Amino acid sequence: MRLSLFIAGRYLFSKRNKQAINIISWIATTGVCAGTAALVIVLSVFNGFEELISGLYTSFDPNFKLVAQTGKYFDANEEWIKKIKGIKGVSFAGFCIEDNALMRFEERQNFVKIKGYHASRMHASGLEKYIRLAPGENFGHEAFGLIPGAGVSSSLGLYANSIVPAQLYAPNPEAGISGDINEVLISRSLHIGGVFSVQQEYDMHCVIIPYSFAAELTGKFEKATGLEIFLLPDANPQIVENEIKKLHIPLKILDRYALHEDVYKIMKTEKMAVFLILTFILLIAAFNISSSLTMLIIEKKKDIRILQIMGADYKITGGIFLSNGLFITLIGTLIGTLIGVIICFLQRQYGLVELSDSGSFIIRYYPVKMIPTDIMMILLTVCSIGFFASFLPLFGLRRQQKIN
Repeated sequence: MRLSLFIAGRYLFSKRNKQAINIISWIATTGVCAGTAALVIVLSVFNGFEELISGLYTSFDPNFKLVAQTGKYFDANEEWIKKIKGIKGVSFAGFCIEDNALMRFEERQNFVKIKGYHASRMHASGLEKYIRLAPGENFGHEAFGLIPGAGVSSSLGLYANSIVPAQLYAPNPEAGISGDINEVLISRSLHIGGVFSVQQEYDMHCVIIPYSFAAELTGKFEKATGLEIFLLPDANPQIVENEIKKLHIPLKILDRYALHEDVYKIMKTEKMAVFLILTFILLIAAFNISSSLTMLIIEKKKDIRILQIMGADYKITGGIFLSNGLFITLIGTLIGTLIGVIICFLQRQYGLVELSDSGSFIIRYYPVKMIPTDIMMILLTVCSIGFFASFLPLFGLRRQQKIN
């Protein structure tokens, strides 16, 4: 094997050998290098966007949310809160009410999704960082006013220092099918306490109101649609989830992934599709390795014959050309990975490439995040393709040696 590696290295790196075969070999190396770098960069960008979206959802979504097994509302049992708060790693646990309502401000109206939260929930999630409060408003008490998303605020013409309250209407659960409009709908007024901007999905449709106000508006006293749980930064989500299950609370546990399962599935599907497309392009580029080795075998017929006379079998001669192909693959893979990692690092630190029309995005530059498992998957994939491309020309060499 040492002899095969030595001769393969001489064929590839010999300074005196500047023939076309060497040029093709280095072109093949460049192709592998470019394909590997592209895989590293593109997958890192997808990871960056996934991290960005997860971060935006984190401001609104809890680490875990307990919901009813069937239906929307369930009885808000305060004993569950006490038990959950006793679990190590839990920073907040509280009920919330989420439902649909009609919102009206002056002459404009629109359907919105109300989110009834406790003020302490704002602190636990970090949501308060994304809220622009009206003068004099704070989260020191529960009556913090109505806080619409930026999209809702724009569509209804809401402004934080308005002296005119907004009207919210929701169906009265105790009213019959027929009756006066004032009996069928529950109406409440609330002044604008500020505006939040987190993520378009929420900004365009959601309105935050105090939990007690949401209970009055929906007529669902002592009930909730969710039990939200936030964890400390160093807490282990899996351990906490197992502890919650041990409490045997008759609710379904959803983590952040389950709350937006469709979004994450689409992102992972797109990432896998791009990976397969780039791998296919890399596979085509890798056939330069097969071409290079085929030409090398033709060129080195005399050398092969001399080695055979000296007693070298197919294992040695085949190993020479297989090693040559693997050298090309490894050099291209390592250099490509290094280039991809350096570009991703520079992009993350200095923002080399801007998003087109970045003024309409919450970020200016393409986000990147390098994940070791992705790098390992790329290395394994490229090396497998290189081995396959290097192995193909050996069938011709074997037939040639049998003839001889």
